[in-house]
Amino acid sequence: MGRTSYAVSAYLYFDLKDVLEPVAKMAARRNEVLTGNCLIAFPGCPLEGIELDDGQIELPFHRGDEIRTVLIDWLMY
Repeated sequence: MGRTSYAVSAYLYFDLKDVLEPVAKMAARRNEVLTGNCLIAFPGCPLEGIELDDGQIELPFHRGDEIRTVLIDWLMY
């Protein structure tokens, strides 16, 4: 299971099944060699997350206001 190495104040979790189908289909995935994590990037999302075994996505919730605002805007879209 995940945990990224960014300077974050929290982690954000959401279910992959809650992502709109066209967005989920366009997500890019890659395996991280050192950790074995499946990294996932969604179109328009400012951050890359980790796809967990239970179908959840873990994203770092950065301390910086600007990146957090962009992430929240993406989630609300």
